[in-house]
Amino acid sequence: MSEQHVKRGPLEHDILVARRNTSGKQFFKVKARRRRDEMGRLTERAEYFDIQEQLPAAAGFRSIMNFACPETHEQLGAAAASNRGPALATMPLHPDPTASASCACYLINPENLTYETAWTSQEWSNPACQLELESGTASSQTHPREADAFEVLLASPGGRVYLITKSQANATLSFKEVALADEEELWSSLRGGMVAGSVRLAATAPGPRIVPVVNVEALTPPLPDSSRA
Repeated sequence: MSEQHVKRGPLEHDILVARRNTSGKQFFKVKARRRRDEMGRLTERAEYFDIQEQLPAAAGFRSIMNFACPETHEQLGAAAASNRGPALATMPLHPDPTASASCACYLINPENLTYETAWTSQEWSNPACQLELESGTASSQTHPREADAFEVLLASPGGRVYLITKSQANATLSFKEVALADEEELWSSLRGGMVAGSVRLAATAPGPRIVPVVNVEALTPPLPDSSRA
């Protein structure tokens, strides 16, 4: 068994961070390991001890690029160059797909995240404003409720994906199962380890568009290890 296929402990997960510069993408691998005590014994503490840039010559660089930056693929239509892909992913430790060839365990891509949202903007730091929003008395300038429309893809533990849609503020939620056979980018992104991010739907009505994705099982805390009880 090769080193990259050895199961790692929870304190030994390397992190791959993606960022864009003027010439394209950069990837930095942050290496992790368990600390040892004065006697050389492994402890329950981790440390990050090295940062290495993953260069095009590095093993698996092309696979990482294709997974983390699907907008670089040749596609037709106005959305061909739109940023999308994983914001957070767990890199699989199996040979196909080969997204884990760089031996990193997690991918973080801040470019695919929105820093300021309705939940973190300045106005929400006022508790009085929060109460107004909950009671429905806040003005549209404080928080535009009419903007409460969204689409999201939820990947279930059963290997299915559901499209949840809320078309307008007062509309009810609707959902339908997505045919994965028609959505190659969605399937390959989840297969590659996407936890949260966005993909370009190609065939699902009402037409090609970019939609957020959440892998429900990946965000579900594991059950306590009964052997440690």
